[in-house]
Amino acid sequence: MILLSLSAIVLLIAACWSVILIPKSESSVLISSILTGVYLIINILCFFVSSLVGAMLTTATGNDETTFWTGFFVIQGFPLFLLLTGILSLLLSIVRRRKTKK
Repeated sequence: MILLSLSAIVLLIAACWSVILIPKSESSVLISSILTGVYLIINILCFFVSSLVGAMLTTATGNDETTFWTGFFVIQGFPLFLLLTGILSLLLSIVRRRKTKK
């Protein structure tokens, strides 16, 4: 559990670093696109696990669709945050690169 928490903290720092620092560098579009691709792969891999957890939560009687989505987003929430920060970093680096070219 501690290892999972430490890896989540490291990924959170990497996501914040990609939004704050990477758009200022010269090769920012390449780095941001690589990070966005990595975050997308993490998101795709976690999608199957979160679907499985959500489906297992709904097998008990009395559980409905809300229970599925709760289990799904508990697992998928952090990878979605990573993906959104990666896309934000990519967009910021593209905008800043276009401003410096003019």
